[in-house]
Amino acid sequence: MSDLVTITRVSTIEEAIVIESALRAGGFYASIPDLHYAVMYFVVVPALGGIRILVREDELEEAIAYLLTLESSAVEIEEETEALDGEFRKRQPRWFSFGLAWFAGWLFMPFILAFYGLKALRGALRRQI
Repeated sequence: MSDLVTITRVSTIEEAIVIESALRAGGFYASIPDLHYAVMYFVVVPALGGIRILVREDELEEAIAYLLTLESSAVEIEEETEALDGEFRKRQPRWFSFGLAWFAGWLFMPFILAFYGLKALRGALRRQI
């Protein structure tokens, strides 16, 4: 078994867990030795230089290439999503969302007022008794 080396350092616990999970899903051995320390003492993580993610020394180059591939595919997916979101916004006018919220508010307003009105009435009756 080869020694473990640092592949990257990250600043948040979430980032570290996502990268470790991605590496493990890719078939690499990955470890976060600072995880429990970072959870308990998250304030000092930046002072320590971040949270280390370790991989085996013989898998280092392959793991870096794998992470770069994942990053580039994530960028492509994000660009496609933004394009689809822009297309959706063109098809649906902004007033539709506002109109739907306004309609739902007026639709449920009598029920909300009745519920809170009955609660207030019960409270007032209890205070009089």
